[in-house]
Amino acid sequence: MISVVIPTFRSGEKLKRTLSSLRPHASALEIIVVDTEDCVDTVACQPSFPDVRWIAAPKGRGPQQNAGASAATGDILLFLHSDTRLQAGWIKAVEQALTRPGFTLGAFRFKLDQPGLIFRGIEAGVRLRNRVFQLPYGDQALFTSREIFTALGGFPDQSLMEDVELVWKARKRGSVRILPLEAASSAERWRNDGVWRRTWINWRTYLRYRYLRSKPDVLVHAYESHPERLIIFAKRPEPGKVKTRLAASIGETRAVEVYRQLVEHTLVEARASRAHIEVHFAPADAASDMCAWLGADLAYTAQPDGDLGSRLLAAFSPGGPCVVIGTDCPGLRARLINQAFDGLKNVDLVLGPSDDGGYYLMGAKRPHPELFREIPWSTESVCPLTRERAEALNLSVSELTQLSDVDVEADLVQL
Repeated sequence: MISVVIPTFRSGEKLKRTLSSLRPHASALEIIVVDTEDCVDTVACQPSFPDVRWIAAPKGRGPQQNAGASAATGDILLFLHSDTRLQAGWIKAVEQALTRPGFTLGAFRFKLDQPGLIFRGIEAGVRLRNRVFQLPYGDQALFTSREIFTALGGFPDQSLMEDVELVWKARKRGSVRILPLEAASSAERWRNDGVWRRTWINWRTYLRYRYLRSKPDVLVHAYESHPERLIIFAKRPEPGKVKTRLAASIGETRAVEVYRQLVEHTLVEARASRAHIEVHFAPADAASDMCAWLGADLAYTAQPDGDLGSRLLAAFSPGGPCVVIGTDCPGLRARLINQAFDGLKNVDLVLGPSDDGGYYLMGAKRPHPELFREIPWSTESVCPLTRERAEALNLSVSELTQLSDVDVEADLVQL
């Protein structure tokens, strides 16, 4: 049996398409999806794919793929990226490849799921790299036998270049075979970053790793695309858990209805913006409820424990342009979200101040822990103190239009 191991992190609809492409062969395969321990992006997919095994591991393709291999029961292991689909006939081709004398590792012909001559040129460059250097990457669906994988020591415990390390070890042991069948991967990175910039990033990363021996943890930030991330903080709509100040005057049931209306309005505006949307939710066990309510096409992550400052810091920690919003502000519009991202091209910090002294939006290009420590949250001094901290850190700041939150009954006139 072939065990297909799919590491994933915030893959959303791409993972669904990949799993759907495997569904006709489900009886002949063991499919294992390995999500990260702190992300619940796969929760929305699970009911639609009951035959798939779902496990979690520390973040990083190396650790996640090793965890999948350890859980697998098949005698053949195939490692498939969550945005990659294989050409018809691949099962028989994989089984035949393993019978070739001297075989240690196999991969598929690289393809991008985007029309255009420039993308065909990228594919031709990969074929040349495979032919000259016998160096397929992980997006070509590496496969081998369990016995050989164990003998090679598996993937190194790293987030980047784990595929290159495995290929290097396999070449020393025997032959690396590239099948004529295609592994079609998403061209999203090339579209987001620009074809030439993404190609240069890929080669620069490899050369720094190969010849300068740069550490993967250092390389990963430069390698990863950094889309404009819009993070929405939201809670499961439960009586007594949301809009508690409002509920004191209008009742818990109606307060929940208002909360739902505010969240749904926020999501409509978020979808109208150009940003990549993530929902950071609470409580931690609310993943399936949030997916059912807001849609399975979004990325979902449970908020960590701690105060609001800890949760904000965690949201900004991956780096790259990021905007965080709450769901209390009916005046929020998509143009303000886009304006925040535009501002981040020129300043370090963007704030959307609210009438009550807090802020309905914060944007930054990297995390600034000092902005979130020992802040008296839910008071009128939040935004003024944040301004003072930013000035002390020599951060350049831009502010958006001041808006009003809905916190008490008198605020309902805004709806």
